[in-house]
Amino acid sequence: MRCLVVDDHPLTRAGTALALRNVDATVEVLEAESLERALHVLATNPEIDLVLLDLELGDSRGVDTLRVLKEHLEGADPCPRIVVLSGHCELELVREEIGRASC
Repeated sequence: MRCLVVDDHPLTRAGTALALRNVDATVEVLEAESLERALHVLATNPEIDLVLLDLELGDSRGVDTLRVLKEHLEGADPCPRIVVLSGHCELELVREEIGRASC
């Protein structure tokens, strides 16, 4: 499995990568510190299976981060699953995004 961890905090990225490797030693973890970098990594690594995404990044905030990422992945085949890792709880926005079709 190939996973992309997107978070602007280096310690959070490293901890998440370590946790993933503890669960499955064969997982390949790629990292991005910004939405811009994440889009580049996804464009150059189309075989990513999972994106772990923080919504609050230096170059993008809130649910717009998720929307931009989903737009970038539209039509991708295969399309990676996206899991939001965030300390923010915006229940209505979460419901809205879950209801939208993904890739």
